[in-house]
Amino acid sequence: MKTMMARTGLVVTLACVACGDGEGTNDGRQGGEIERVPVSENRFKPVELEETIDELVRDLEASRRPDNMSLGVVLKELNHFWRPVVVGANRALGELEIAGAVQGSAERGTDTEAATAEQLEFVTEQRELDYSGLGIAPFGEALAQPIDEIVAEGKPVVTIDTDLPASDRQLYVGTDNTRGGETAGQTLVDLLDGQTGRVIILGNTDETWADGFSRTNAAADVIRSAGNEVQILHSIWDPAQEIAQAQAAIEAENATPIVGLLGVFANAHALATGAQQAGLTTMPKIVAFDFDPATLSFMQEGVIHATHVQRQYYMGYISLYLLYSINTVGLDATKAAMSDHLLRGFHIDTGLDVIRTEDLAEYNAFVDELGID
Repeated sequence: MKTMMARTGLVVTLACVACGDGEGTNDGRQGGEIERVPVSENRFKPVELEETIDELVRDLEASRRPDNMSLGVVLKELNHFWRPVVVGANRALGELEIAGAVQGSAERGTDTEAATAEQLEFVTEQRELDYSGLGIAPFGEALAQPIDEIVAEGKPVVTIDTDLPASDRQLYVGTDNTRGGETAGQTLVDLLDGQTGRVIILGNTDETWADGFSRTNAAADVIRSAGNEVQILHSIWDPAQEIAQAQAAIEAENATPIVGLLGVFANAHALATGAQQAGLTTMPKIVAFDFDPATLSFMQEGVIHATHVQRQYYMGYISLYLLYSINTVGLDATKAAMSDHLLRGFHIDTGLDVIRTEDLAEYNAFVDELGID
């Protein structure tokens, strides 16, 4: 078993049960059967994605894989948004019967510089354990150099949820943010049912975070094209300040009346709290992103009408299969197997689920089946 302990982070580990008779990584054992945990048929099962993974697995089963493969994952955090990523990654490690670890902060604070430094320590620790490849959800450009160094050593790197295109990573696994923003914008437009006015978006105005910027502006474009005035608030990732920011925007004097609120990140619930504190006579239509507990509570109360859930479980799950596959059959063959979900030659799109209030029970049953608590 390979294990690691960090001073400030929580580590999730699995045992290595790969025990081939080959000598070295070039003369691995026959792939053998990979037993995937089945997902029952339901409306939220990503059927096409599941079928593509099955095709990839068939290729792996027919190939010889390296002995003593081990894979690591470094996330931004292990809780909240990231919990399903942890579950998916650990499930893949178990199905592939290899050693590995998922590492990240036990609780993410608001100090991005400190969080980045901690993440760099985690990456260093996993490199010292000589893992065969890493999945990384990078905080920013500071992770580019270690990623490039890992790839130069002949080990694949896959970015998760947040891409780092300036690095030499081979693949990026996450939501198509432009398409996700467009979907969210259309969800709100549909709920408005022809009503127009001012819509506040809690998103990102910083172009250096390309994913967040793309999602925000794609949503804004759809809403504007439906005849609405759009005001974008920049996420500062401090709950109290974001609530105050939202309330101030809602209460702005001489402004066009509010008809809708859209949050395109997990902090979307700040808009709902801000709207309640503003004491509006009529609540606007509110649409969110992700499945934060506060967002879920507002949906159960009928305050938030819909949310857009990224498939974090599949981000973690597929990332490990991709790293395994690159080590086994190579990057080109891996891309070919995933071609139905490959964007721009490097981005594996895991998709998005639109969850409305009436869908909550069915969706909760689905994530319970996946083992996400």
